[in-house]
Amino acid sequence: MQRLVCAGVVSAAVLWGSAAASSLNVSPVRLELAPGQSSGTIEVNNRGDRPAILQAQLFEWNQSIGAEDQYLPTRALVVTPAVFTVPPGERQVVRVGVRQAAPDAPDERAYRLLMKEVPPAEEATGPGLRIALQINLPVFIAPGQPVRTESQWTATRLSSDTLKLSVENTGNTHLQITQLNLSSGDGALGLTDSAPSLMYVLPGRAQAWTLTTRRPLPETGQTITVRADTNHGDRRDQLTLGS
Repeated sequence: MQRLVCAGVVSAAVLWGSAAASSLNVSPVRLELAPGQSSGTIEVNNRGDRPAILQAQLFEWNQSIGAEDQYLPTRALVVTPAVFTVPPGERQVVRVGVRQAAPDAPDERAYRLLMKEVPPAEEATGPGLRIALQINLPVFIAPGQPVRTESQWTATRLSSDTLKLSVENTGNTHLQITQLNLSSGDGALGLTDSAPSLMYVLPGRAQAWTLTTRRPLPETGQTITVRADTNHGDRRDQLTLGS
């Protein structure tokens, strides 16, 4: 099993080398293959002032509550080209394909495409610092059954201003949470920087977050309203605070 620490779309690592900068743009920022679709493409544009050398790898994407996402090497998909150079001002089309047709699965299958910038050999030992990009994109293969977008939310009061918010994805496709808002009968509770954003919950998986509110929470047994902006639309849930 291999764990990758870059869970966002783009991260950076500091490498010894040239001070020149590359600026890479990818489109789309995630790839979704319909049932029976054998491949899809991603375009990498280099808007920087030097060539960018990239190595592409694919991983199966798993989740466990309370743990970092787990990325496992996979042969279910193939990426072409696996290593490529994008000159300044140019673009490269990267194709992700299903290696072998498989029976339609009841749940969406999730993968990650990691594209890591490789420093040129002549820069690897040179003076100065350079920022190497890592582009980490989700790849989804849609379920073979009708899409179900269902989830269950629970809230546990930990203190006067802290709660544990949990969500279980009981549907068969991923849930992406882009924003959370909490309120009670007295109005918005407000959240500190502990609020999650751009978080994924895969089918059949659950995630939990410890959140701190700016205003006091209602007592245990009373209710709060959770409003979540998701890829399936906005939803509101009235939750009883557990203990």
